[in-house]
Amino acid sequence: MPVSLSLKPPPKNCQVKIRLLLFGAFKELTIFSLLVDGVQKLLLWREQLVKEYARISDLLKEKSLREPEGALEADKALKPRTCNRYIKLIYKINNELERIKDGTYGYCEETGKEIGIKRLEARPIATPSIEARERHEQMERLT
Repeated sequence: MPVSLSLKPPPKNCQVKIRLLLFGAFKELTIFSLLVDGVQKLLLWREQLVKEYARISDLLKEKSLREPEGALEADKALKPRTCNRYIKLIYKINNELERIKDGTYGYCEETGKEIGIKRLEARPIATPSIEARERHEQMERLT
């Protein structure tokens, strides 16, 4: 039995559904590629922080062996702040990697709304949306 092909266009509602499906697939693909890119950036950033933390620690250990006690006071004051900052950033990166695994990355922790892509590109460890962050800053100014 020969198969006949219809050359007439699909009905309007079908065209809309196809467009929505294609847009949805494109959006999912875009989000997926952003997540892959985000994971790579987070892993690279974490690796750089761990290396820098180790380098600073080693450098200060070497200096403490070579220089007198008084010459190291400035370095000793700087080390805890720098190292604490690196540790906090590494913790935040690990937290965001976990959020990627469980599907909550890119959503505001306060409101549950999507964090904008541009904000995540600028600050991959952002957990509040811009609106939630601004609301928090306004509350801080009032107190």
